[in-house]
Amino acid sequence: MADSSSSSLSSSSSMSTTGSSPIKKASAAYASHIRSEVEKVLEPKIEVVNVDDFWKSLGYSKKEFPYADQHVKNAGIHTMEHMNDKVFSGCLNKLSAHVHTLLRLGPDEEIQFFVTPNTTPKDHPTGTLCRPDIIATTQRGEIHWTGIEATVEVHSSGRTEEGAGLQAASYSIFLLQARPDLLAVQGFCVTKSGIILTIASSSGVTKTKALNMSVSANRVLLYAFVTRLYEPDPNMVDPSIKRRWDDTAPQPHYVFDITLTPADGDPVVCSGYRTVYARESLGQRAHIFVNEINPTSFRGAAIPVIKDAYCDLNCRFTEDAIIKHIHHEGDIPGIVRVAYAELVCYEGPDRRVIVRDGRQKTRLCLTEFGRSIMECKTVKDVLIVMYDQLESTRVMHRNRNVIHRDISIGNIMFRDLPVPPPSEDCTVETVSGANTDSDSETKDPPAVFCGGTYLLGETDDPRFTKNLLIDLERAEVLTQKLDDLRMPRTGTVRFMARSIRGGRVLGDSDIPLLFKSPPEISETLLTRYGGILPDRVKRFACKTSKHSPDYTENPSGTIARHALRHDAESVFWVLVWWAVCAAPAGKASSEVHQDLWRNLTGNDRDFRPTRIVESELDPSYDALRNLINPMASYLIHDLHWATETPFNHPEFLHESFQRLILNFLVDNKDEDFMVLPTSGKPRESKQLAHYGEPVRSRQQHLLDTSSAGGSSLKRPASSQGELERAAKKSAGSVASGFVGVMTRLRKSKRG
Repeated sequence: MADSSSSSLSSSSSMSTTGSSPIKKASAAYASHIRSEVEKVLEPKIEVVNVDDFWKSLGYSKKEFPYADQHVKNAGIHTMEHMNDKVFSGCLNKLSAHVHTLLRLGPDEEIQFFVTPNTTPKDHPTGTLCRPDIIATTQRGEIHWTGIEATVEVHSSGRTEEGAGLQAASYSIFLLQARPDLLAVQGFCVTKSGIILTIASSSGVTKTKALNMSVSANRVLLYAFVTRLYEPDPNMVDPSIKRRWDDTAPQPHYVFDITLTPADGDPVVCSGYRTVYARESLGQRAHIFVNEINPTSFRGAAIPVIKDAYCDLNCRFTEDAIIKHIHHEGDIPGIVRVAYAELVCYEGPDRRVIVRDGRQKTRLCLTEFGRSIMECKTVKDVLIVMYDQLESTRVMHRNRNVIHRDISIGNIMFRDLPVPPPSEDCTVETVSGANTDSDSETKDPPAVFCGGTYLLGETDDPRFTKNLLIDLERAEVLTQKLDDLRMPRTGTVRFMARSIRGGRVLGDSDIPLLFKSPPEISETLLTRYGGILPDRVKRFACKTSKHSPDYTENPSGTIARHALRHDAESVFWVLVWWAVCAAPAGKASSEVHQDLWRNLTGNDRDFRPTRIVESELDPSYDALRNLINPMASYLIHDLHWATETPFNHPEFLHESFQRLILNFLVDNKDEDFMVLPTSGKPRESKQLAHYGEPVRSRQQHLLDTSSAGGSSLKRPASSQGELERAAKKSAGSVASGFVGVMTRLRKSKRG
């Protein structure tokens, strides 16, 4: 991926521990990503191979270790009798010390195995609370995930041997997320039958069967496996990323130095970047690195953010190409920009690109840095960001024919920028080159971005925005309308539009369709809004206040295709999530209702509520229901069925949502809740979560788009029955999901 300005598109020891209790309240940050779910997703991607094939995966030959058997026996490993965590770690420490001495490495490079069942390693990019039984590391003192070389699961009486193997593999996946410098990581599982060795990469997990240590060949393989921890195979390492310990920071931690290798220049090292996000390690593995304080400058541009991801070789559009396409005819505010892009290669003169399972590793250097929308502290700031998010996506769609398709809390960023103050004598009511009335009744003129802060009269710069939309790798350019070229359903389940999530256009032939016109613009804003955006005022003027068309197709058989309005609906679900999680600073917050929590986070069937009722938000922010519920009223029926202008306009839902947000901002500008800061910690749910299946930390919602960037992992079957029962129970209440709304409407008609 060459850097280009073209807009063309191409396809027995111990360590420090943290206290814990057996039961903990589930945070509203919990994104149904517990260890058992990782195991469930892993299961079909685990391959058990014979010893000879595992040697090939390891990149060694058994002939390289003529004396290994004796060294393993000297370490005390020659049988599985009486093998437990302390015995195993003691034996592996003896074996590791021998390999360390043989390789003549420094004392700080010795890998030791520590028993850590009650220790939660620090600083995992997903915030996981998982605790491996044993970790292999060169660290001494506090444990950081990034400093771990391998994890060990010891089979306990409460799990089957197969379950222990799955658990060991899940720990390896978590380690892979914490080690972007590695393309593959190693792991162990100790069972009564033997020792299982694993190698995990974005391709999946390769493992041995349980190896009986009374067999000499198995002991030799174990020796080679431990040696590989010290000497990673070139195919297991990304040579462009180097891990180091930064003890100059107020709180010392691991950082990464990342080397860029432009084809037309010398290598450039981007120093001191930390990992703030890691997407699922299988398939489209991705990491986000940030250094916002001292970013590297490259070709005149500061690079505060670097994104590494595995992208399909045959994808229609690369993220780099889409972003350049978006900004080709002038930057669109609120959309991330790329300073440089490249393919990541192995070491060697041939510069072989790193490819795994038909995906090549790509690197994007981005020029803007933002924080998750969940870190936005006030209602006013959140609503302006939501307004500007809608503005950016509608401008991007109209001018460049692009839809994002994966809007979530992980992709809407908030930049804490100072607002340029307005001039005291400013009376400008139009924007040069902005939307003007078109001679055509059907053709839309090019759109010019106009931010909410400007419309509220708080700045003279119509392009100013604190919003930043990132992660356009799943975006689509709608220049080709052939169905077989359309990209498949994608997005974060919790924030997907309901029809996209279900795969079918919403509708029921027994229920009449009814759409209402956009709200009137507040009198306070009308003159300014009409002067700046006359085309919108004209375009969305409705002859009637309601539109009730007939169904033109069978609703149950109409496939949903991602359209602009679905991006708008995703913005709505992001706003709902922020409002539900919001807890005021300096005071106790209420708990999230268990039914609401389950409906919002369920992954299999969609019971998300299209109405929020009293007490479902924290009382400090309850007034937000007066915005959320009117917005939800535009989602009751699918605009796919609208036939009259302007109800069938692609931007109809955007315009309706934006007017509602602006009106709410004006009507409540003097209310205390608008600037009441949140605590920064989400509300708790009454639901209990057992540490037997650890949840992620409270910070998980800040990073979760796999909740970060793809469909969320499925809820365990044991939880699904509870989800369905809760949904059925709530179907008759005002707070029920869309299914409940449709059921009541059907009963009303038949009655």
